[in-house]
Amino acid sequence: MARKNKPKNKIDPAAQKFLDAERIISKHPMFAPLMDSVDIYRTKDVLYPDQGYAIVTIDGMICAHPKRHEEVDVWVYVFAHCLLHLGFEHFKQKPRPDLWNTACDLTIAKFLDDFKLGQNRLAKPIF
Repeated sequence: MARKNKPKNKIDPAAQKFLDAERIISKHPMFAPLMDSVDIYRTKDVLYPDQGYAIVTIDGMICAHPKRHEEVDVWVYVFAHCLLHLGFEHFKQKPRPDLWNTACDLTIAKFLDDFKLGQNRLAKPIF
């Protein structure tokens, strides 16, 4: 009996959606310059918030949760959200960082909703 050849380098569907979203946001006129200054990783080596999809650091590292399997438009939203934290310079020391972070998240969510980029279909905050 002949052996079936498995396709080489086949990527799983969740990873493909993640990469497709990264490609979309990289070509967007507003986000392309920001994408040039970040490194994106899909890694389990980060402590993510409950229900979290990604974290972004002041030095331009975006770490995405490898167990989150979403559609392309949700990943586009996640990337855009992280990039806007960097673009809006939200990494400032404040007396109440929890309130500052919440205000920044709400500002970005409103901006992306008005901008109609990606889709936040998640019931809880994702950051």
